[in-house]
This record gives sequence, C-alpha cells and structure tokens, in this order.
Amino acid sequence: MTPIHVYIEPQNEQTAAAMWLHLAQASVSYYYIGAASMGVNGFAFKPLDADNRTDLVKTLTDWGTQAGVTVRIETPKAVGKYIRIEYDDDPPCPMDDDGQWTLHSFCSKHKHYKDPDTLLRDPSGGEGLPLALRNKLKAGTAFFLSYFEHGLCKWGLAGSMDNTPDFRWDGTSMAGLLVWEHPTSDMGAKTYADRQKDAAGFLREYTAWCNGEVYGYVIEDEDGDTLDSCFGHVGSDGLEDQIAELFEQWGQLEPKGHLAETYVP
Repeated sequence: MTPIHVYIEPQNEQTAAAMWLHLAQASVSYYYIGAASMGVNGFAFKPLDADNRTDLVKTLTDWGTQAGVTVRIETPKAVGKYIRIEYDDDPPCPMDDDGQWTLHSFCSKHKHYKDPDTLLRDPSGGEGLPLALRNKLKAGTAFFLSYFEHGLCKWGLAGSMDNTPDFRWDGTSMAGLLVWEHPTSDMGAKTYADRQKDAAGFLREYTAWCNGEVYGYVIEDEDGDTLDSCFGHVGSDGLEDQIAELFEQWGQLEPKGHLAETYVP
C-alpha cells in the first residue's frame, strides 16, 4: 500500500501531541514510517489496506477540523521501481538439494511415500527395528515423524504435535521417517540436540513446500520491464530477509500487487 504524507499547520509540540492522542483514542490502525520526505511538518504513514487508508485520512481530517489545525494529506509520487511477489508454481523439493534429509512418508497418498515395512523390518528376520536404523535413531541421524492435516499440512518430529488442537482427529503420531543418508561428516550438527534442531528446521521448510508457500520476486521499472527476479524462496521468513536485502541494493521499491503489499515493509 502506497504511503501517505500528512502535514499539519501549525505544527508544534502541542498540535503533534494532540494528533497522536486523537489517533490513539480513535483506535485506528496504522504504521508510522517516520518524517515525510518533503518539508519539516510532515509525518509518513503506511495504511494497512485501502479501507484503512480511508479511515486514517478521515480520522486525521476530522481531527483537524475539530482542533482548528490545517491538515494536508499527499500521496508521494511513484518511485520508479516496483516489486511484485508471486507464488513459485514449480518449486524444487527441499530434498533435491545436496546434503539434505530424506523424508519417507508412511501414507501411500503422499508424493514421498515408502512402504514402512521395507524401512522398519529387520532384514535378518529378528524382532524389532533393524540394527542400522536403531543406531541412526540413537545418533540423531534418523527421527520418526508425526503428521497433521487440516486444510494445510504440517510435518513434525514424533511427539512434537501431540498438543496441537484437533490432532487426535486430524493427526498421525507415527507418520513417517526422516533419515540422514549422507556421511555424518557432511552434517554440520554434531550433537543429538543440534541434529534434532536441524531436522526440525528441515521439516518446517518441507512443510512450507508441501503447502505451496514458495515465493519469488520480480523488480520492474515504470514500463513494466523486468530489472531483476528470483524464485524458490521457501517460507515467508526467508522471503522477508531477501526483501530487506533488495531494498539495500535497489533503494525504495513500490509494492505492486497483494502479496507485495503484504510482505514489503
């Protein structure tokens, strides 16, 4: 959403304090960006959406009329560069990256299904889990998984979602197996606790990929020509970090589209 610049005349400590008090009493939501770029009497706000912009403008102009203060509201000119955020419609699976965990689902409807009997049966015919798997579970290079699905899905380490609301109806306590199939020397985490954290982090990324939460950005000029683009950002956290870096590289970018207005600060 494009910011608005608010100028009040006269501006002094009393009128500024009165404006902030009125905004607080009106309970109108807003993001205060800072001083407006033009003039010393300006305040820059970023509305949450179009309706919020209307509410904010009305609240400020009504206050100006009541307080006998001139309120001038301007929309700054476009900055000339725009950023669009889009869903990545063909993102690679996180397991495709070298040096990642391998997830085996026990549900035949899932893409990465593997018959649990082939994973959990002792090839020697003995009772219990195969020795190699027992050793991996003890070392933190394999973990049993739980799964929850209610609209969107969520993978987690076994037992980590037992207290999730509705898990008893929409969750499976023993839903899969996560295995590190590379040499342990290739794993940065060396302790069981650190490997557990690493596995949990991978599951967050894998869950985001399963739910289609993979994004890309496109930077355009005023004519709509692409200046830069990159896709494959899994999850919103990594996307927000990338956007911050883009602002350092390109300067001010005007959000274009719903997703950009959601994620661009």
